[in-house]
Amino acid sequence: MHFLWKIILFSFAGIMASEIIFKRFPRFTKTIAKPIRPLTGLCRLPDEIGALLMSSMFVSSMATNTVLVSRQKDGVVSENQVVVAAILNTIPAYIRRILVFILPVFVPLFGWTFFLGIVFSYALIVAVKIIFCAIYGRIIYREEKCVNKEKIKKMADKAGSKIPKKDSFKKPLKMFFRMTTTLLITTFLAFFLINVGVLGKAAEFLLNPIIKLAALPESFGAPLMVFSTGSVVAGGGVFKNLMSEGAINLRKAFIGVLLGMIISQPAVIIRYVLPSYLGVFGKKIAFKIIMIASSIIFIVRILTFLAFKSVLL
Repeated sequence: MHFLWKIILFSFAGIMASEIIFKRFPRFTKTIAKPIRPLTGLCRLPDEIGALLMSSMFVSSMATNTVLVSRQKDGVVSENQVVVAAILNTIPAYIRRILVFILPVFVPLFGWTFFLGIVFSYALIVAVKIIFCAIYGRIIYREEKCVNKEKIKKMADKAGSKIPKKDSFKKPLKMFFRMTTTLLITTFLAFFLINVGVLGKAAEFLLNPIIKLAALPESFGAPLMVFSTGSVVAGGGVFKNLMSEGAINLRKAFIGVLLGMIISQPAVIIRYVLPSYLGVFGKKIAFKIIMIASSIIFIVRILTFLAFKSVLL
């Protein structure tokens, strides 16, 4: 639970950033969004979303999501645009995950070829998410006409005017306390279910049929159980132990990791995604984002697993 204080801190910083930077310095928003403007243009999103996506390369996506919600409250983006932007906002997290976790661990354990195969599997997910957001963004742009340029221009004209502190920060502070309360409740509930063994029992019940259905060795059971807790790095380490013992070869280890990444997804959603998204977006938008993003991840990873399995085994 040590990560909670970081999430709360970044949420507060994100909300305050929305009030100070995005409202009072509109030119800065346009400048920082330039490198990613082709992507936001493809998805029919305003420049501010590009600035948020660029910011997510350096700060937590939780912080930028809070800014995104704040801009929705201000009427700059619609609910559907929030969904598109939030899905795109998961892409920087993949880049950080590869650089911080996958690269330092998987290259020493399995080598560069193995690592590049894992990166390829992530790249496929990113590509499909971008394609989905481009199509969905254009559909909602046509149907809703939800980008109100005149309103954005009026807000930009007023951006430099002085706003009383009471009026400026009362609304974001209220949003912050509401988000924090929801985050704490959902996080404690998720970890309670994990600690009492609900997730572990479900994983154990499902793993054996999955291993048999995929026609994989029974030795895959132990590492896949580790993956079911959401720990990809630890699961990879167990597969390396099996390789060292001569139980499996590098190809089987790669297939096992691809399967493990599928199995780890429910735990990741329950432990990290669900609490943070409910706290930031609220139930309606959060479940819509999670449903779409998770469906893309599961479909792409299952197809990737089946394709590599047919080629390598």
